[in-house]
Amino acid sequence: MEFNKNKLLQQFRNIDFITLGLAIALSVYGLILVFSATNSYETYKYLLVQGAGCCLGLMCVAVICFFGYDTLSKISPFLYAFGVLFLLSVFIFGKEVDGNKNWLRFFGIGIQPSEIVKIIFIISFATHINIVKEHLNNIKSLASLLLHFGIFAVIIAIQGDFGTVFVYCAIVIGMLFCAGLRLRIFGIGILGAAGALVFLWNFVFKNYQKQRVLLTFNPELDPQGFGYQAIQSKIAVGAGGVSGKGYLQGLQNQFSILPAKQTDFIFSVCGEEFGFLGCVLLIGLFVCLFLRILYISSLARDHVGSYICVGVFSMLFFQMVENIGMCIGILPVIGITLPFLSYGGSSIVSVWMAVGLIMSVYSQRDMSIFRSRM
Repeated sequence: MEFNKNKLLQQFRNIDFITLGLAIALSVYGLILVFSATNSYETYKYLLVQGAGCCLGLMCVAVICFFGYDTLSKISPFLYAFGVLFLLSVFIFGKEVDGNKNWLRFFGIGIQPSEIVKIIFIISFATHINIVKEHLNNIKSLASLLLHFGIFAVIIAIQGDFGTVFVYCAIVIGMLFCAGLRLRIFGIGILGAAGALVFLWNFVFKNYQKQRVLLTFNPELDPQGFGYQAIQSKIAVGAGGVSGKGYLQGLQNQFSILPAKQTDFIFSVCGEEFGFLGCVLLIGLFVCLFLRILYISSLARDHVGSYICVGVFSMLFFQMVENIGMCIGILPVIGITLPFLSYGGSSIVSVWMAVGLIMSVYSQRDMSIFRSRM
């Protein structure tokens, strides 16, 4: 069998090493911070789980790139049905964690379906938009898209995970904007969302969820209760100064004064131990990844690929802004993880699956753009 050097080089070129490198850099940063955040627990369990999640995520990347986003788009109705059943299974087999029944546990391993289903939702919603894109601003089309989103959102809201619902909302808004939804319809949607929030506030939200919002700008009103997390997080970030206290040297972190330090408040660990410069480096890596995703969106060979990129961008961007915002005390604490960095197997696998979608879009990009340069 003759060795085809040109074919091998072409396959090699189709790997998006820039996106892969940025994702790996963020994941390594996350592993460094998770180790520091859990150092006081005197166990390597968290580091091993996070590392295993990254490895499993890389395998998912390979699988997604092998099949291609276009193949996944073709079977999106089946993926959507699986996603609904996966979410509903929580009500039968689920385990309640922190007041929310949104976890499954098998053989000691916890799985959060709403995290994995984000990827299914991005694929299926992108496919749905592509089908109705010529009549996107039609009431019937919008109603079908709203139903598509609403089924997932309602199930997740019933589980009590309103933070994840907001992530899905960000995905929908980003993809619809990319698809060309009229601004006046966005305005109507904002009014409708405001009305829905009033209803949720009065009849659905639990007391602790309301307190998290009310204490966002003045957590000192309840320093030992609902405001404790926000106060300790701001202390940790502020204590880091310009260059930080040093790795494994943060007092808030190492003495476990900072709550949820390996999950929701991992950015505060970064701020305390690596300071302003470490935070800038972290945010800089995210910005580079976001710009890369938008660039690949512009290269996509079809609308589905472009919508998928925007969906992934919206998901990651919203989670980053919300998580960092709540860590520095300017946004409410709603339990949103920081992509690539926060501890959690389901979270890291979901993020890497999203990276796989981006890399798949890149590998199938419109090569005609580059032919004049080759």
